[in-house]
Amino acid sequence: MKKIISLSTVILLLVFLLLNWGCCPSVKSQNHNEVTIQLQAVTINGKKHLKLSDSNGNVATDHLVTQVSKGGTVTWKLKSSSKIVSIERIYSTEAESKIFKGDAQRQGNSNVFKLKVPDNVASETMEKYNIIYIHKDGSKVEVDPYIRIE
Repeated sequence: MKKIISLSTVILLLVFLLLNWGCCPSVKSQNHNEVTIQLQAVTINGKKHLKLSDSNGNVATDHLVTQVSKGGTVTWKLKSSSKIVSIERIYSTEAESKIFKGDAQRQGNSNVFKLKVPDNVASETMEKYNIIYIHKDGSKVEVDPYIRIE
């Protein structure tokens, strides 16, 4: 009888641990060293917007705030069936940019852009930036999300 109770206790403990680990964000998303932002054009009330989702689990339309670590890398790429022909430019709109030391860089001829965050940015720094993209109907659209340093 004692063996059955002990075995049941161990099984319950394992189930509890597995459920908790399964519900928690991964270690990779907690340290925010490599963050990917996926882009998708959406139309709301006849106006074009940009749906953004990052690998930290955040999703927003037009005004996503993405957290990234000092010295980390941010990658922007298109979602499948994004309704976007091309990303034209990703750049800071701040007068004195602390996170963007230049525009995010296009990777070859792709619609993938990367930005290396400086190692010396102060924690809690937030910076507004713009994404310019060409919608599948040929129109140019510009949105202004944020990047925040942990």
